[in-house]
Amino acid sequence: MKIGVFDSGNGGYTTLGAIRSLLPENEYYIGDHKNCPYGTKTQAELIEITTHIAQRLASWGAEMIVIACNTATTRCIRALRQRFPDIILLVLSPL
Repeated sequence: MKIGVFDSGNGGYTTLGAIRSLLPENEYYIGDHKNCPYGTKTQAELIEITTHIAQRLASWGAEMIVIACNTATTRCIRALRQRFPDIILLVLSPL
């Protein structure tokens, strides 16, 4: 299974490293430095940003996406799950 990981910065590298140790060469990573920090974005902006990232990961073949960003998780997970029903979306923090 191909796994996509994204974060608003560098924090997702730890998650990526753990995935690589278990499933080498089966992962994709996006660290969104361009739009960091996510906390200053409006809800609409953040949904647009995270949707674009999820679309890119899906286009690369990701069947599962790990959201390694608390802001993206709390503010966008429901919208992303509606937009991408065929992709497993995992989060690193409880909702």
